[in-house]
Amino acid sequence: MIMKVKEIIVNIVAVILIVMFFITMFVFILFHYANSATALKDSLTTLGSFFSGIATLTTAYVAFILYSDWRFAKKFDIQLSYLNRIQDNAIKLRSIIHSHRYFFLESIYRSKSDSFNFKEYSKLTLDLQHIHGDIIYYSENIVCDIENLSSLVNFQLDLDGGDVLSKINELDAVNIQEEEFYSVFEGGYCFKKIENYYNFLTYDYHDFLYSKIIKSCVISSSLILFAKK
Repeated sequence: MIMKVKEIIVNIVAVILIVMFFITMFVFILFHYANSATALKDSLTTLGSFFSGIATLTTAYVAFILYSDWRFAKKFDIQLSYLNRIQDNAIKLRSIIHSHRYFFLESIYRSKSDSFNFKEYSKLTLDLQHIHGDIIYYSENIVCDIENLSSLVNFQLDLDGGDVLSKINELDAVNIQEEEFYSVFEGGYCFKKIENYYNFLTYDYHDFLYSKIIKSCVISSSLILFAKK
């Protein structure tokens, strides 16, 4: 885009010089045939008046082009900033999932044990809710940034905040709900709830973050950088 602005300015200057040349010749001829003894001087004086006005208009036009170019470049920078934030949040989510694999596997194993008691169950569900809270936090940030980005780009994004919201709802559904807190423990299927949550988080959501969010961010960033040039 910077090169385009330079080309526009060079073209403007070239056109002005050509126009000024013909104006000079035209004015000189007028004064010459009017039998003016100072034809050249008078033509240059007249030319100076024309040039002053044209220079003012040209300066204003160039300033407008530069301002428009700055706004154009700034818009692309904002778009890239949103994409970077979306990608960073997706990477953080995948990191959270990776770092808690052992927690889930151990929790599934412990909850299957005959010695698994209510105290252990309470601590396990509390830890689970903390992890779940972090996942929802970063996921909602992704949704918010996708919606903001969609209003700025003039091409179809391969990112859909609705898809992320659907995953959040699915994750909520397999989580241990407050109203079933006691029934899960008393029914002895705590391990099954945690196993379902772990499987969805580790395989479904983890793969979704890479295939639909991170890869899409890379493609969209490339398109924006190409358009910025």
